[in-house]
Amino acid sequence: MGGDGKGGWKGGGGGQKRKYWESTGRRHAFKILCPESLINGIMGKGGARKDQLQEETYCRLVFSNREEYFPGTRYRVLCIYGDDPGSIGAVLERVIDRIIECGDHEQRGSHWAEGDFTGKETGEYVLRALISVRMSGAVIGTKGSNIQAIRDENRAKIFIEKNILHGHQMMRVIATPDGLRSATARLNECVQTENEGEEFQQWAAVKTFPDEEGSSYGKGKAAGGKGSGKLIWKGGGGGGDHGNAQPHRGGVGGAGQEPRWQEHSGGKGANGFVAPVPPDDIQGILQALSTTVHDYPSGALDLEYTITCEMPSLKVPSLIGESDEHVDSVMEATGTRISFEDTGNSEDGQQTLFVHGPLLRAYRAHALMMKRYHDAAAEEAAAQEAEAEAEAPSVEDMKDQIAQLQKQLAMAQGQTGGKGKGKKA
Repeated sequence: MGGDGKGGWKGGGGGQKRKYWESTGRRHAFKILCPESLINGIMGKGGARKDQLQEETYCRLVFSNREEYFPGTRYRVLCIYGDDPGSIGAVLERVIDRIIECGDHEQRGSHWAEGDFTGKETGEYVLRALISVRMSGAVIGTKGSNIQAIRDENRAKIFIEKNILHGHQMMRVIATPDGLRSATARLNECVQTENEGEEFQQWAAVKTFPDEEGSSYGKGKAAGGKGSGKLIWKGGGGGGDHGNAQPHRGGVGGAGQEPRWQEHSGGKGANGFVAPVPPDDIQGILQALSTTVHDYPSGALDLEYTITCEMPSLKVPSLIGESDEHVDSVMEATGTRISFEDTGNSEDGQQTLFVHGPLLRAYRAHALMMKRYHDAAAEEAAAQEAEAEAEAPSVEDMKDQIAQLQKQLAMAQGQTGGKGKGKKA
């Protein structure tokens, strides 16, 4: 083969052969945050699509392990390594193709304020990337001139999160398909200008985010920051709806069991013990919550958390509101992000509510959404009761019906008596 190894294969020691991209270095890199369905789209059956993409672009694609998410999200990290910016741009083009496919599927299956792949406006798609602090500066430019130019030229929305986690900041790009492609190409050019030095090499090597004890953030819980966690509302046994928060009337573990919260967090409290509060003592619970909040380590409440719960799909439209009015008002009032997603089982008729944001803001947003859930249920019950009352016959109608039945019965008995046969003498 040619001396540069291009053409598919490059010789290895001991007679073994390896693919060209397996020897690709980290001269250039770009990082994408990927929901699981996007990873599946990039990989293809048995990883064939990923292998073909690597062969065609001479890049190397490396994903974080399953259930190892970027803090505060449900997204795994895709690291794209290549020897020149153009090859990385070619991979980004293909990734955007998959994002659009996933976004079209998402729009058919869910109701969203902003989804994993789609923006709030019709025809918008979302790409999420990770950049270093220096890359952030290159993207923004002097007094924001660069990022504003990219926004204007491509009609794109570009947001860079302020939080910095192990030298990484999240960047969101939202635009139509053409705008997303052209804006991402420009952003890739900016990112690749900061590829020099040991700092870049260290940044490029990170695909998981360990805490101080060496374990991965978010592994199995999509959590953000030390001491943060994904809050999961677990429904009762017996197949009850997770989102149907009915009062507890069954035995422990029965179908009527009240839903309960479970928080996956960074560890126990300082003394390892939390005093119980009776479940019907609302004031006691609120006071305990206030005490707990004041005991949090400095900065822990500002980390991003994710709260989820499942509910019947039929209930979702009332929580979103007409033209997204209710969900938008809750997000604006609380400073959180809210979305709905199919559970993945088309037969169970369930959707999952996701609330993302700082802990107390997320709690408030969830409480407002659940208030709307129960308000809607009460309105529905009242409407059904009114309809039943309207359809129910009045006392006078019932008396008339009884009189008619009695008259019909008397007539039937009289006819039967008249047709009787007499005895012979």
